[in-house]
Amino acid sequence: MTKNLLMTLTSPFIKSYLNRFEKIDPNDKEDRVELSYSFWKDVDKREYPLKEPYNGDMLHDASQYEIVTFLYRSEELLENVFILAEFNHVLPQEYVYEWIEGTDIYYKSFVLPKNAQAQYRIIENDMLGGIFAGDKYKDRIHSMMNHPDPLSPHIETITDALGPGQDVMFSHVRAHAPHIKNLLVPLEKGGEVTPYEIASDILGYSRRINVYTPPEYNPAEKYPSLVLLDGTDFLKYSKVNTILDNLIQTKTIKPIIAILVDAGMKDGQTTRYEEYPLNHDFANSLVNEVIPFVNERYPLSEINTDYVISGFSYGGLAAIYVAFEYPDKIKHVLSLSGSVHYGKDDEHELMIKRIAFTEPRDIVMKLNVGKLEGEYHWNSPAWANQLVSHRHLVTILKMKGYDFTYQEYAGDHSAASWIEPFVQGISDTFKV
Repeated sequence: MTKNLLMTLTSPFIKSYLNRFEKIDPNDKEDRVELSYSFWKDVDKREYPLKEPYNGDMLHDASQYEIVTFLYRSEELLENVFILAEFNHVLPQEYVYEWIEGTDIYYKSFVLPKNAQAQYRIIENDMLGGIFAGDKYKDRIHSMMNHPDPLSPHIETITDALGPGQDVMFSHVRAHAPHIKNLLVPLEKGGEVTPYEIASDILGYSRRINVYTPPEYNPAEKYPSLVLLDGTDFLKYSKVNTILDNLIQTKTIKPIIAILVDAGMKDGQTTRYEEYPLNHDFANSLVNEVIPFVNERYPLSEINTDYVISGFSYGGLAAIYVAFEYPDKIKHVLSLSGSVHYGKDDEHELMIKRIAFTEPRDIVMKLNVGKLEGEYHWNSPAWANQLVSHRHLVTILKMKGYDFTYQEYAGDHSAASWIEPFVQGISDTFKV
């Protein structure tokens, strides 16, 4: 059995079996196999991943957190078992499983917020490289099409995620809430999604957009508009058209038109990381080229209070910036884990500073960030993380008198976690 295992263990369920394994002679293979079999039979009777009460510590309130344990089974002795996830740990080694010697049992426990939602996958013999941003999938693309966790009942498959015929599979820590599950069921007669390619004179390159029109669309009516950055990702990973169909059908929200905006393409490369971080030319193009292009073809409202701009991560940052630059055009912002920590060189939180040192804009912001983003760094641990930067932003917004709401939800930096705050945000803003 691995050394010091009991000292570092947090799961009472695992500890109970470790105590039983310690009582078996290491050379008694038959008894170890029999106890391993009992272990897996016991696991089959429980909800997975395993959830147990936590006693709390200086950083975690026992009433708000629990122990969550992930398992893996392998008859072959592996170099390592690794969970690719964002659970407020920085080093890849902190995501490596423990092994119970002489068994097929690998396990890893974390202290997570209760009812946490997050996306993860389990990998055998990982290279243990970077786990954030671009490094996250650098050496792991090969694993994306494999089953992410053989024990998980919460599996999602994204069709053609990496290209035609290249589906990606993810595990979720928990199932979607019932009201979210209902929203992901396609209607028999849903709205339409129509693609367009738009050339930009301002930027000098083109981009793809999709325009969603609601069920029973009437071209004689004026519609409020939802502008979604990274629009194809919203369609692919969040089924946003189906969500909108169901919210409209149940009269949770009024019928709207959604403008699903992709980042531009220049010389065959995405311009996302040039456009989204505080780029005035992008904001100008979006407001004065993209929206007018759609308005020529669809009956959009011309009142700024009928416009919401939303995005996740860098898209959330861009959503804040666009409304900040054009408050007369777009009144509402729905930011999902917006990268408000963004900076250049040694200067960080540039959007926060811009808000702090300028006159307040007449906009309404809904800000959301995950509790599991407390150690999520894009470039350098010297930067403030997502969670800390959002708290800095909230302080400034209060001082400047902005109209905003702020939520720290029990989730990570992934589409699995963004669906619920997205639904809540548009339900509040476009309510009937």
